Amino acid sequence: MAGRKHSRLFRLLGGITALIVVFTTALVLIAHFLVTPRQIRLAVIPLLEESLNSRVQMEAVEVSLLSGIRVSRLSVADLSGSPPWFEAENLVLRYQLWPLLLQRIVIDEVRFERPFLALKREFSGRFTHRFLHARLQKYFTSSKRNPSAHPAETASVDLVISTVRIQEGTLEFRDYSVGAIPRLYRVTNVGAEIHEFSPSRLGHFQLWGLLNEAPFDLEGSLDLVARRWDLHLMADRQNPILFQPYYREDFPGQLNQLLFHCDLHLNASDQKLQAHGSVRLDDLDVLLPAFSPRPVQCPSLQADVDTRWDMKTHSGELTRCRVQVDGVDATLSGAYSLVDEKPVFDLECDVAMGPVRHLLPYLPADWTRVLRRYDPVGQLGASFSLVRSTDCDRTQLRQASFKLDTIQPSSGSIRPVFSGEVKIFGKQLTVSGLQMQLADKSLRCAVSCDDWLAERPLLGVDLEGDAISLRDWFYHPYGEHDGYSGTGSFSSPQTTLASFDARGQFSFGQVMSAAGVIEQVQGQFVLQPSQLRIQQLSGRFGQGRVDGEGVFRQDNDQISWRGAIQGRDLDLAALWQRRGEVPGIMQGRLDVAGQFGGTGWSGAGDLPIANGSWQLRARQGRFSGFPVQQRLGRLLSLTTLQVIPFGEVSAEIEQKADGFWSCTATLTGSSLQARFQARWDDRARVLGVADLYLGDEEAGSVGTGPEPEDLFNPARKQEVGLTVSGFWPDPVLETRSAPVPTAPSR
Repeated sequence: MAGRKHSRLFRLLGGITALIVVFTTALVLIAHFLVTPRQIRLAVIPLLEESLNSRVQMEAVEVSLLSGIRVSRLSVADLSGSPPWFEAENLVLRYQLWPLLLQRIVIDEVRFERPFLALKREFSGRFTHRFLHARLQKYFTSSKRNPSAHPAETASVDLVISTVRIQEGTLEFRDYSVGAIPRLYRVTNVGAEIHEFSPSRLGHFQLWGLLNEAPFDLEGSLDLVARRWDLHLMADRQNPILFQPYYREDFPGQLNQLLFHCDLHLNASDQKLQAHGSVRLDDLDVLLPAFSPRPVQCPSLQADVDTRWDMKTHSGELTRCRVQVDGVDATLSGAYSLVDEKPVFDLECDVAMGPVRHLLPYLPADWTRVLRRYDPVGQLGASFSLVRSTDCDRTQLRQASFKLDTIQPSSGSIRPVFSGEVKIFGKQLTVSGLQMQLADKSLRCAVSCDDWLAERPLLGVDLEGDAISLRDWFYHPYGEHDGYSGTGSFSSPQTTLASFDARGQFSFGQVMSAAGVIEQVQGQFVLQPSQLRIQQLSGRFGQGRVDGEGVFRQDNDQISWRGAIQGRDLDLAALWQRRGEVPGIMQGRLDVAGQFGGTGWSGAGDLPIANGSWQLRARQGRFSGFPVQQRLGRLLSLTTLQVIPFGEVSAEIEQKADGFWSCTATLTGSSLQARFQARWDDRARVLGVADLYLGDEEAGSVGTGPEPEDLFNPARKQEVGLTVSGFWPDPVLETRSAPVPTAPSR
């Protein structure tokens, strides 16, 4: 029983096996007669010529049922007889046999070995090859495409290609439509692998090669009908200058030099484009009038981008863009669009702290016009909003915040250091908490401006400080710092470097000047073109007070200045000690009023007075230790003149522009009264006369000293006339023969 069942099973299997053998044999015989070189030529060449509207030639066709079809020396040329616009050394097709018997072509692989594609566009903009012109025009001008319109889809044979490969291909494009000299572009060493290929769709694909000797690699998927693609582009050392004719009208500037590197992901669907990845620009030289009138140049710019663009509304969103250039690290975000082919945007930008010299060239000149003139060094960080609307052709700064860290501008010999924060809202500028360091002294500064973009903006400035030194404003000991080197120099302040007007007030705890330390200094100032005016200056000098005003002006690199000062109850001894190594002591209280002026600056940073007039009044003091007192004592044989007390000294001093000084003074004291008139020059050479009236005690002692007593008239020992000559502080004293006027009243 079991034996019979096994016998029937073997017979069944044997029958099936025989059927398969017979069917396979028949299939091979049928395919052998259908798939022949002649059949391929008769079936394929007319179809290709009709679809391509071109002449198709094949040098040889080899058919193998197991390995497929191999076409050698394939060429496609226009019907006009021009040279072929497509050639391939070999074309290999691997197909499936069973669908072929059903009049359906299913190709597993199409491989082009060393293909060459030549494209040519005429002056009119038309491609010389009709098939290419029709296809390109249809893909790039139609908003919607009907799949049934494609020739491959209207053919009687359904075409499916699983994989398309290209090996060592070349693409050459000549364009005569962009100028008198045709443009030539070459893509060499082309390799490609495309899956699920159809005339309107590319499945996952890879494409690589050299574009004008610069490498690129493209990977993704592409649907030309639906206008959808997902691409990953990697390119190195690409030169976009070569393609400038195609974007010149749409680019808002002029690109002079650039090497482009990128690693970008591009995704488009429903007329929306998204891009993210990194871009590096080397040797950038570009002019963007919307941002700056000067070209932007930098050796390298790295950007990480994430952006979206709507092709319907011509608007986009910059989710994030991080830029690193020349030591500057910035992040941008916001919205942008094209309105009537003009760029419109609203962007937020954050710039990390970096060298100010690196940052300034990349900011619009309108924003940095003032700073550029001072060639600053130091660290600068910023956060600002950029706006460009349809109503304005210029980029505007809506608001900004700048952080300053040891910013040091160059203004003649003055090199203060600034740290703090500057805020801008539209045209309004405010600065609060700004620290200004000069030498070892620190100032606090508050600034406000209603229109900082004006040709000469007007600033309101408040200055406060614990202590400053006037000498520091005119002297800077240059060291090896920030590109400067040297041992030190003096020079005049360059007031014309100030490209703004300012008015405000100042308050300092102490001011170190050539005359000494002035405390509780307050005042107001006005800075105008080539002029600085100091008003309502006041301060305390010891127990006394000082008030004054002054004007500094620059004309053709020449500094001139004038001022007025009043001092009350000043310490005469403290003032005299500031004269340095001059012998002698003055003591008393001093009132002074003067007007003075000059041109230029001295080597020690002082103001060299060229002319002036002074009225001085000293009270309750004395002179001692002066060489002229010793000479007078020897001349009069008096030992009591080593100390000359006085109740009051009044003097009027005039300084002339020719370098000569003149003085008229009176002295009233208990032991001596005097009138003095003299003139001296800048070498301390003096010439004058003095009339002395001695007290009773001093007159009675005349002649008791070493000098002969008969030099004077004993009847007139209280009245002495002298001439003064020689050099101060030890001039020559001689008696005068002329009568001495009446002594001044006590």
